[in-house]
Amino acid sequence: MKNNFLGLKNVLEQHISEFRGNVFGDVYPPSTFAVWIAEVTGMVWLLGIALIIFGKSLFDIIGLPAPSFVDYISNNKVQTFVVLFVMNNIGHSYLATGAFEIYLNDDLIFSKLQTGRFPTMNEIFSILNSHGYTSDVLIS
Repeated sequence: MKNNFLGLKNVLEQHISEFRGNVFGDVYPPSTFAVWIAEVTGMVWLLGIALIIFGKSLFDIIGLPAPSFVDYISNNKVQTFVVLFVMNNIGHSYLATGAFEIYLNDDLIFSKLQTGRFPTMNEIFSILNSHGYTSDVLIS
């Protein structure tokens, strides 16, 4: 989701000469809960793949009786793989916040974190114009 910020950075640097080389930012980190979800789904993914590949023999190796769901996994490998794949992708999608904040001289002028949405170019240019920056983009 860093592409959202990079796209905005490129537009600002192209259309406002004072911003060329002066727009900086980074990916906003995900919450601790999102990281935890991604880690748990990643571990379930790995365990599930191990069960698909090794089945009951995995439990024989560690000396425990295999739970009943291992038979289901062994008999439905493709379906199990698809469910694990989707679950893992959903879990890891929480890591991509796509969030950023725009500051001008240490003043916050837009926050995707607060609004929960991506700003329109007209919105950004209108805010910047109100701060005295002019662009070659028409704002309607």
